[in-house]
Amino acid sequence: LDGAGIKYWQRVGRRVAFVTGRESAAVARRAAELGVTLLYQGAKTKLLVYEQLLAELKLTDEQVAVMGDDLVDLPMMRRSGFAIAPPGAVAEVRRGADLVTVHANGDTKRTASGSAFAGQKLKIELFREDDFVNQVSRFMEGEIVYLRGTMGMMNMAADVTDKDQRTRLVIVYQHSWSTGGDAFVVKRGIKSVKDLKGKTIAIQAYGPHVDYMTKLLSDAGLTIKDVNLVWTKDLVGPEGDTPMAKLYDENVDAAFVIIPDALALTNQGNVGTGAEDSARGAVIMLSTKTASRIINDVYAVRKDYFDQNRDEVRRFVQALMIAEEEVRDLYKAKSSRYNKMLSAAAGMILDSTGAIVDMEGMAFLDAEMARYDGNVKFFTDKNYPRNFSKLNNEIQTAYIGLGLIARKAALLQGNWDYSAFTGLRYANRV
Repeated sequence: LDGAGIKYWQRVGRRVAFVTGRESAAVARRAAELGVTLLYQGAKTKLLVYEQLLAELKLTDEQVAVMGDDLVDLPMMRRSGFAIAPPGAVAEVRRGADLVTVHANGDTKRTASGSAFAGQKLKIELFREDDFVNQVSRFMEGEIVYLRGTMGMMNMAADVTDKDQRTRLVIVYQHSWSTGGDAFVVKRGIKSVKDLKGKTIAIQAYGPHVDYMTKLLSDAGLTIKDVNLVWTKDLVGPEGDTPMAKLYDENVDAAFVIIPDALALTNQGNVGTGAEDSARGAVIMLSTKTASRIINDVYAVRKDYFDQNRDEVRRFVQALMIAEEEVRDLYKAKSSRYNKMLSAAAGMILDSTGAIVDMEGMAFLDAEMARYDGNVKFFTDKNYPRNFSKLNNEIQTAYIGLGLIARKAALLQGNWDYSAFTGLRYANRV
């Protein structure tokens, strides 16, 4: 529902309420612009706010329409007389850092003049590919030359890409670290990771949580042989072949999920009751909010393309660094340009230009941008315990034990001269 729709709805005497689980100055400004006086932010349980609204306005469920685009909206939607979901609802995956990429392109799918990519003489077309296996297939065929994923996903892909020298992975840029966007949900009786011995865990195959799982088990003195794994095809949502759906099975004890699914399973971060989309007794044991240096997002490029277009790839990385600084400035200023940026990114990443609150949370709460300094540290600091080489070795050792890869692969990196990345205002020079 866009701004014009809200205005027309109010002109015919109807009321509009915004109910969000987050606190956002951007939403408050938008509500004021549209004349929406019923604004409820930081709502831990949206259904309680819904019931409060019904009582205050003397309405019945049949007189209310609810538009929602996330799992936590379902209780309200099911109660209301008319429920609406935008295309692609509940299709959210962990892509907060991609706000930077969208902004680097001028907040459009094709490079806009005046954007960071245009400033580096690049022409980029952005599209979303949620299936990593399909992404790798297109990469191998040469349909795309860049690969986007976590370091864990890159290490799984390397088992395929390394079979051809042309398609070997060259990691050129670290986007971010996950700082709350991913969670581990367990049922009753599991108080620590050590309690997982003999238990059954649901996790997406070739997804972003595999290295998270192996790290947790290793730190607790366990191995993959100590647990039973249920591999799923998909990552998100309460239905189909997903970790969230598997956790409803009484024979599954735990699951690795993204944070919206974790909140739904646990009755908004409490204890699941079995009602709505929660799983009875489910709680969030751990999340990347406290384990913030396990899952990181990177860009890789085909080796043949990198060898022939090294300067172009360097300009791609430079543009991302410039765009990250611009995003940082917009976040501080919270101007109308900030709202426009969030809306554009939400349209491409979440399929809804109105999902600015979710986009803001994904980019600034659930992820920590690596920035220029973080890239220098990750790729060049030999003493950094979570650097490129050490992280790859840790991941590959675990994956061989899992049988996910046959042998260790030497992932390549760009080996940039970081002192040559000029025009950055917040970078600590090297």
